[in-house]
Amino acid sequence: MYSIRQIAEAVERTTPDQHMSSEEKAAFDAERAEYVTKLDKALRNLSQRVYLPAAQRIGRVDLYDRPGVAAFALVIALHDFDVPRHVLQAFAKWAQEPGGPAFAKVGNRHATPVEEAILRLDAGEDFTFEIVGGAFGRKIFRARWAEDEAHYAEQDSISPRPTLRLPSSKLIEILLNGLAD
Repeated sequence: MYSIRQIAEAVERTTPDQHMSSEEKAAFDAERAEYVTKLDKALRNLSQRVYLPAAQRIGRVDLYDRPGVAAFALVIALHDFDVPRHVLQAFAKWAQEPGGPAFAKVGNRHATPVEEAILRLDAGEDFTFEIVGGAFGRKIFRARWAEDEAHYAEQDSISPRPTLRLPSSKLIEILLNGLAD
């Protein structure tokens, strides 16, 4: 279980700094500390405004499990690209609602997209999550698993639509590895 502060700090630990001189590294470290503080505050605000439910609360600290961290990894990536909040909210809600029959069973329900992502990440799979532009300005959210690739490639060749593709398996893996350090 991880707090928002731990998640914010892990995000910044993943930024490479080995190539910098000592002067550059000192300036970078100061900027990094400021960014972690700002990211911590932004994630707290997002967790209140966007569907990012905590798995557990101890005192006043919300703690998030691995699927919650996966959701944060994706929301942070979208937030960094200034995706509008209403799209972030819809995406976060979709990512944490039970999926359909294509998703694994967790107890008596189907897994959520982020739960399925964790299962597939643990199995070593690469996958993406996408926001696809639909008719009349609607947004369609989908998980693109390896076995769906041919279907989506054919569908995209027939009717190309604007798509924001997140390298989700990599983003989630990097954040989880940053938390493990």
